[in-house]
Amino acid sequence: MLGTLEVHVCRCPRLVVRELEHVFPHLAQATAESKDSLLVIPTNQCSSVDLVKVGEAVETEKDRCLEVVRSRIMHDVACSIHETY
Repeated sequence: MLGTLEVHVCRCPRLVVRELEHVFPHLAQATAESKDSLLVIPTNQCSSVDLVKVGEAVETEKDRCLEVVRSRIMHDVACSIHETY
C-alpha cells in the first residue's frame, strides 16, 4: 500500500557507523561507547517503481518517499512537543 511507513528503532550497526563517519566526520572522534549508543531508524515503504533504476519517474518516487518520512517525523515531533507541554 503506497503511503504506509514501517519504522523500527535499533542500535546502529558498526558497519553503518563507519559509513556515517564519511557523512558526519565529527563521529570519527566520538568514543566507542558513544558510537555504541547511536540509534538508527530504518524505514520501509512500498514504492510504485524500482528505486534502483534511474529516470524522472524514479526521482519523483524517491522524492515522494522522502516526503512521507519527513511528514511523519514532523508529525511525531509536534505530537511529542504537545505531550511534553
